[in-house]
Amino acid sequence: KLKKFRNCSIYNQDGVCLIDEGFADIIWEQTPNLYRVFKPADNWHNTVGLFNQNGQELIEPKYDELSFFHDDKFIFKLRASRGVCDINDRIIVPCEYHSIEYSGDGYFVKKDSKSNAPIAKLDLDGKVIPNNISNLSCDYKKGEIFGKWAVLDKHHEAITEFEYNSLEGLGNFILFKKNGKPGLLD
Repeated sequence: KLKKFRNCSIYNQDGVCLIDEGFADIIWEQTPNLYRVFKPADNWHNTVGLFNQNGQELIEPKYDELSFFHDDKFIFKLRASRGVCDINDRIIVPCEYHSIEYSGDGYFVKKDSKSNAPIAKLDLDGKVIPNNISNLSCDYKKGEIFGKWAVLDKHHEAITEFEYNSLEGLGNFILFKKNGKPGLLD
């Protein structure tokens, strides 16, 4: 690592420059064997990206924070929101959550910092898994995400938007409450 006039570069043992982009800092990460680079964005902070050990850019330095999460996934932060991307910067979980926790078979996400804020679960591909799945009638189920309910089919796919405060089966109809107003779905 060569640092000159607040610019860092990486050279191999033969003196060949691998990374020379005028970065404020370059840090070798043992896990998963990559360079984390910090590019000056303004006087107050740097943006972060990743390069492999051969000096090839994997993730453009555009995130406020970027750190190894699990497998080949990274958690990133832009402004006050977090998301998950892979080593090729493909977005797995969009950058719209306050907190993200890895659970082995998916992610638990919160959109708010309050301790009692609703939590949703996403699978490893970032697809929302409805919480609190319960029976609504013999043909449908209902599921809740972030405190809002939707009608689900037998494969747990939403056939309505997650927009109802409550859903209850009533014969061949579904009684709902949305924004404090009741209604019927057939």
